[in-house]
Amino acid sequence: MTEYKEAMERALELARRGTGYVSPNPRVGAVILNKNGEKISEGWHKSFGGLHAEVEAINASKIKSFEGYTLVVNLEPCVHKGKTPPCTDLIIAKKFSRVVIGTLDPNPLVAGKGAEKLKNAGVEVIIGVLEPECYEINRTFFKYITKNQAYITLKVAQSIDGNIALRNGQSKWLTSEESRYAVQVLRSESDAILVGKNTVLMDNPFLTVRELDLPSPKKVILDSELSLPLDLNIFRNGDRDNTILFCNEKVIDSRKAKTLSLAGVHIEPLSANTPGYLNLKDVIDVLTKKYNLTSVLVEGGSQIFSNFIKEKLVDEIHLFVAPIIVGEGIQSFRNLNFSALLQAPQIKVTKFENIGSDFHIVGTMNFQN
Repeated sequence: MTEYKEAMERALELARRGTGYVSPNPRVGAVILNKNGEKISEGWHKSFGGLHAEVEAINASKIKSFEGYTLVVNLEPCVHKGKTPPCTDLIIAKKFSRVVIGTLDPNPLVAGKGAEKLKNAGVEVIIGVLEPECYEINRTFFKYITKNQAYITLKVAQSIDGNIALRNGQSKWLTSEESRYAVQVLRSESDAILVGKNTVLMDNPFLTVRELDLPSPKKVILDSELSLPLDLNIFRNGDRDNTILFCNEKVIDSRKAKTLSLAGVHIEPLSANTPGYLNLKDVIDVLTKKYNLTSVLVEGGSQIFSNFIKEKLVDEIHLFVAPIIVGEGIQSFRNLNFSALLQAPQIKVTKFENIGSDFHIVGTMNFQN
């Protein structure tokens, strides 16, 4: 299978070009090799509802019959009719001799059926080339399609002693320019950015993708009592339709709620048994099922971080740790209070790197029962 590694690496590069444009579909790239193993065509899934990567690669080649040719694709070709016809039917009709697949598609409508159909048609099928990398690029889609839940990532920028800000709330700029750029990449790969009202009040952020020519994700704000003033950056004219504001259902008929709604902001009322608190499971449920969001990047603040951990809703965490000591500041997870170490969630570290002057730690969450 190592002979197809380079082609699969290229397929993954192509798949990343769909970032910000294809969700809730997966990111997919495809490469076509001739009988000598030379690349003669390539393509990627460019937009939701658009042609799939396999079709793009086939169309770009201008070849009618692919007998003896190999198609390399990071995700199993579809076998069902969605917004476009099944890719497996086209692959068979075009007489490909071989299909190399990075990872099978866990979508119940596919889930090995595409590979099986190709095999039954006499196509040689190779599965598992760069499988970890092929899984990683679509990990949010896989959770969304199998559990009907968005993939939740926490992004925490903190001092080395675990504070996200000084006691007075000052946090700009705690981490390095390189770390801030890495956050822009994280944003570009997410369907939504979620913050609490305190973060909005303190930082007055735009919550957009900067320095990258990619679309910005949805902005999700938790403001139980609709207390945020209307002149904040998140409510700017050009981006209101991209903003989702969750509040207590008791304030949905208020003048402010109606003003925001008429201005284009999406208002989502939720029941709240505890004053000032919105059920995060309900929030994620609405984002997943109503807005078809596959991934949410949680950016703050401390109470939001703590509550997501308490509710065991976090899949992945990115810690950007600056080599400074703040002392008595605002702790990243100050609202957590465990009585025993065995209760504390563990992080399985998957990446540890220097980025600028900071440390960047990436991990998946392991919650204790």
